[in-house]
Amino acid sequence: MAENILQKSKSNKPFMILSALGILFVVDCHSGNGIGFFTSVFPYDSFFMPMFMFISGYFFKEKHIATVVDLLQYIKGKFLKLLVPYLLWAVVYGLFTEISKNLNLLYWSEWNKENWLSVFNTGMTFNVNGAAWFVPALFSVMLFYSIIRKLFKPIWNDLAAFAFFIALGAVSVAVSRQRDYVTDAMLLPLKTAFFIQFYHFGVVFKRYIEKWFDSLPAWLVCLAAAAINLLLLVKYKNITFITCATMSGFITNNYFLPLITSVTGIFFWLKIAKCTEPILGNSKIVNYISDRTFFIMIHHLFFINVFSAVLYVAKKIGIGFFAEFNTNNFRHNPWYIYAPARWVNTAYFLFSIIATLCACFLFDRINDAVKKLFRTILSSRKAQKSA
Repeated sequence: MAENILQKSKSNKPFMILSALGILFVVDCHSGNGIGFFTSVFPYDSFFMPMFMFISGYFFKEKHIATVVDLLQYIKGKFLKLLVPYLLWAVVYGLFTEISKNLNLLYWSEWNKENWLSVFNTGMTFNVNGAAWFVPALFSVMLFYSIIRKLFKPIWNDLAAFAFFIALGAVSVAVSRQRDYVTDAMLLPLKTAFFIQFYHFGVVFKRYIEKWFDSLPAWLVCLAAAAINLLLLVKYKNITFITCATMSGFITNNYFLPLITSVTGIFFWLKIAKCTEPILGNSKIVNYISDRTFFIMIHHLFFINVFSAVLYVAKKIGIGFFAEFNTNNFRHNPWYIYAPARWVNTAYFLFSIIATLCACFLFDRINDAVKKLFRTILSSRKAQKSA
């Protein structure tokens, strides 16, 4: 199975919990915030995509770039474990959307050149797997970070690099706000420039900040983070930066605002993760969710639509509560959510996360069976040759 998109270590329980929380936030966000984990103060779109980059950067190791051979092996490994599964699942969803369209069932996307080229810009390919846009962005950040770090290794300074990446992120936000000049070809470079600061933040945090962070009382960190966000909400009203896939959600002229809200959100939830380690650290459910972030990221939107299909059936059989379900929107937009009450959003969230995990469990079993079959066949052939 594809490796976990966050590159976490099972032995690091706080970051395991943090990665599980992060993917739950993604599913809840795309379900219409049915749960809304402290979103009135820490809106998901004010920190959670940078948090994934931060977690990935936290587990970066210098040995990955010790030699040119190590660097090439590292890049090859990331390509095989991130981009290849992403592309294979894109094929699956591309075929699904094309067949659905030809059967006059769903019109979510088309199998065409433009959608395949989107791998290198929005990353959303066939829309129903649109949440997977993060994968090529993550690969791009890992690629350029490792190359830059290798090239400048003789003079590398973590703090100077951090200052440079922060400035680069601010430039990315400034350019992204100039929508008349932003082309599709610019999107992946802009995302790389924006997210690389958070990847390096993970490196810096582990080396220089974590011991100090751990020494601070949880109440102080959480209160300070909440106070900063509340002040920012008073000043700016809206502190989110949605649609990072298209880099179109930056709404203020404060080019450093996304960095500030990302740090407050990351610090708040990391403290929560560290505090809950005694309770959740050995939880099999949390471990399982944390291990399957890649799978959940790619597939949860499909299962959100499975739930929408259930609501469509409820409308068809005459359940009045679902009478306003918009069939046209459902058939043309996989991001459509019908929620006449918040409990329906919660139901979307619960159904999607449970169904995705069940699908993952089934996929794991099939994958293991196929691998076992291939090993048996290879062993049989070797035995025949030796005989």
